[in-house]
Amino acid sequence: MVDAACLDAETVAGIGLVQHAAAPKARGWAFSALGWAREPSVAAVMPSFAEQELSKVLAVGAMTVLLILLFVVMLGWSPSKSAQEAKRLPRVTILALAFTGGLDFFCTDQFQPSMPDMATDFAVPQSKMSLMIQVHQVCCGLATLIAAPVSDRVGRRPVLLLLQMLLMVSTFLCACAPNYEWFAAGRVLQGISAASCSVILAMTRDCYEDEAERMQVCGMLFATMLMGPLVAPPIGGFVAARFGWRCSFFLLAAAAGAVLVLSLLVVPETAPKASQQSYWAAAYRTLANKRRLYLLACIALFKSTFCVLDGSNSFMLEDFYGLSLNRASLMVSLLAVSGALGTVISATLGWKCVEVMRTFAPAVAVAMVVDIVVGVLLKKSIAWYMFSICFQHLTIFIMNLAVNVEFLQDLDDIAGMASCVQSTGAYVIASLLSLPGLAAASVGAGPMLLTLAAVIFLAELVLGLGVLQLPEEALEASPVHVAGKAKK
Repeated sequence: MVDAACLDAETVAGIGLVQHAAAPKARGWAFSALGWAREPSVAAVMPSFAEQELSKVLAVGAMTVLLILLFVVMLGWSPSKSAQEAKRLPRVTILALAFTGGLDFFCTDQFQPSMPDMATDFAVPQSKMSLMIQVHQVCCGLATLIAAPVSDRVGRRPVLLLLQMLLMVSTFLCACAPNYEWFAAGRVLQGISAASCSVILAMTRDCYEDEAERMQVCGMLFATMLMGPLVAPPIGGFVAARFGWRCSFFLLAAAAGAVLVLSLLVVPETAPKASQQSYWAAAYRTLANKRRLYLLACIALFKSTFCVLDGSNSFMLEDFYGLSLNRASLMVSLLAVSGALGTVISATLGWKCVEVMRTFAPAVAVAMVVDIVVGVLLKKSIAWYMFSICFQHLTIFIMNLAVNVEFLQDLDDIAGMASCVQSTGAYVIASLLSLPGLAAASVGAGPMLLTLAAVIFLAELVLGLGVLQLPEEALEASPVHVAGKAKK
């Protein structure tokens, strides 16, 4: 999501371009041997000039509409929406919400195996293509500052539908991008559309008061969303090998349109009556709590490990370990399986969030030790490398669901603002924290694993000395909110 300042940009660019100059041909022969594909120039899906221009017009039009609506809302306009009682979401609605988040994950993970070839097509170094992960994260965090709080006032449904429309348009723009700059613009818009995840989190807070029940529903949502990263790398690699990397973006744009139509039919309004607190008062209430700040730090530290692996794992597998694109895709999917399994474990236990954190904090510490051992002694072994990052992913995802659900506790009337602070803080801080890991990854697997171990160590410190030391009652409403309730 910003270039690593500690790297010599010219050196990295030179190395990246030299490494990938002959990559398409080499990969084409590898695919032919496996019966997967042909030379990249044959049958590759390429957008026409009209499609390229249409994608630009749609992207500019979508952003114009969003900016106009934002301006109108800032002037104080709020549509009439009926306050909703907290009711459980139907399964078909949960499925539509999960597909929304899953498509966003899929859009990023499906092109990771193709990043070396995309770098060659756009004539940019590895470092610039890796930034497309960070760009998405930062833009999502910034967009969440607006989307989630606005959903408190105008409703969850209209905001969600607008962001789903933007996902469709931005994915089409990525498919038609004539150069790196327009692809980056598409990723920026995809990042903005990913703010829908914070709206989805707010919807779960609207409908599920019980913490354990909400954790189960969130686990179901996240586990379904993680099917995107699970199947995206092999599907993206296969489609890219046969038809070029643009083809999967075209298919995803169509899928995003289908999800938009489904959501129009099945997603209800869940937002309660809008809070009378101002934007800044709600933000202050969310952050004026020491334990919640510790939780936010944990979320950001955990997420930074995901950013490092998302931005560098494909390059590591293909360039450092020498795997072909299809094998690297399968390895990336194995990593996604680990994360999905961790989410399922956390959701199906039926425990309170604090119980999950206390029980699995030692397992995360073990993952840190494994990273150090493999990073120092076994970094040349791809088997140990995969074991290290998969075990780390498994343990962190178990904890990640618990800390995310715990953060929203006791903030039911400003769930949109709370999820805004949660998502924005996590995305932006994690993007910055991931920069040392991305820089280390350009050197090799060992430095990257040691950097990840350092991040996990910091997360364990924050968890052990902060979150778990303070009582659960520390998340209760602030004195200002209590006074407000007493007046009613």
